[in-house]
Amino acid sequence: MPTSDKYGLMTTRDAEILEYCLDVVITHKEFKCWKERAVLEIGVHTGGTALGIKKYLEAHNLGINYWGIENSQEGQIHKLWNGAHVIYGDSLYVADKAPFGFQLTLIDGCHCLTHVVMDFLQYAPLSHPGGIILIHDCHPECQGAYQNHDGFSRKEIGVNVRKAVDLLGLRVDHPMVELLIEGWSLDPKDKWGGLIGFIKK
Repeated sequence: MPTSDKYGLMTTRDAEILEYCLDVVITHKEFKCWKERAVLEIGVHTGGTALGIKKYLEAHNLGINYWGIENSQEGQIHKLWNGAHVIYGDSLYVADKAPFGFQLTLIDGCHCLTHVVMDFLQYAPLSHPGGIILIHDCHPECQGAYQNHDGFSRKEIGVNVRKAVDLLGLRVDHPMVELLIEGWSLDPKDKWGGLIGFIKK
């Protein structure tokens, strides 16, 4: 899968959408006087996306209050910067360890139906009003695809982001969020990725 080289495994189109959403939280009138942005990332992997977000905010003279949640047992996260917070464990069970007030939340952990639904239900309320909630891997071509989940690879626990979004009713009049943007690469080589973003009401 071709990647942007700026945000870990994100495609070039994903990077464009992410930066658009970062610009929204950078320029939001309520956050404009704040010297940093609080970011929550579910699914840190090697930390490439986290480092890319940090660099983007720093280029706009802003600091970052970063919180990551990672369930990997393989120790594959590269050392992040001093002050970055990483909570190790399944996102289903560690929501009580994350604070309130994120301007950007990126849901990119396990993409099975249960995790996407529960990640939204548990972590979207921690977003500051006016903040952005992004869900990764909404590309139609990757739905139902293989995903290693506790050693199993059944289709029902494969990628089900779009089904989760529909089940939650996020594209219609939702009491907590409003749809902001949705897109993915049209390059036939890019059958993964895609981001759907919401503004917290």
